[in-house]
Amino acid sequence: MSVSAAGVETRLGGKSRGRRFAEIGAWLVGLVVALAILEALGVDVIGWFEQLWDQIAAIPVQYIVAGVFFQSLQTTFAGASYYGILSAAYPGEVKLSPIVTAYAVGVAGNSFLPANIGTFVTLVMFVAIIPSCTLGGSIAAYLVQKIFFTIAGTFVYLYLFLSVPGSFSANLGNISAHPGFTVIVVVGAAFLITILVRAFWKQVRLRSR
Repeated sequence: MSVSAAGVETRLGGKSRGRRFAEIGAWLVGLVVALAILEALGVDVIGWFEQLWDQIAAIPVQYIVAGVFFQSLQTTFAGASYYGILSAAYPGEVKLSPIVTAYAVGVAGNSFLPANIGTFVTLVMFVAIIPSCTLGGSIAAYLVQKIFFTIAGTFVYLYLFLSVPGSFSANLGNISAHPGFTVIVVVGAAFLITILVRAFWKQVRLRSR
């Protein structure tokens, strides 16, 4: 299924590109006003930015360039993995650049927003830019995309626990100190995972018919 420009515009609320840029400009102006108010209330915002800049300037340029390059590469590849998942779920409706951009917005947001709010913003952006996508479908894509990272992280922790003496007690000491609470958490997590798998399995069966 192809997506027309009119369909995308309708998905974004019927706003023209100029109006959307105007809203972005309004948000930037509002941010500047908010910073000015904080400065007037005695919060040393300018001093914080100056201190941040001094810390960045103290880092050798080649390390900054290398860090930006590899982080951009990692973000692009991770965004491309979302593209593969979403293009399989919504064929003909997904383009690479908007998906990678949405993922990059989430990565940037998670750098300073609490509780991984940036990831939620990315999922909502998927719903906005893919006509047939729902929030449930976006969350399903998130879970599929995290399979590799979960497996890779599991191997890293296994290597840590098996190769470094005392790492288990240092990192998971609360498990042995509070066995009852640990059992409750494990059972609750297994229960929630079971409910989630059953809910998504129903969607998979409906789509396969």
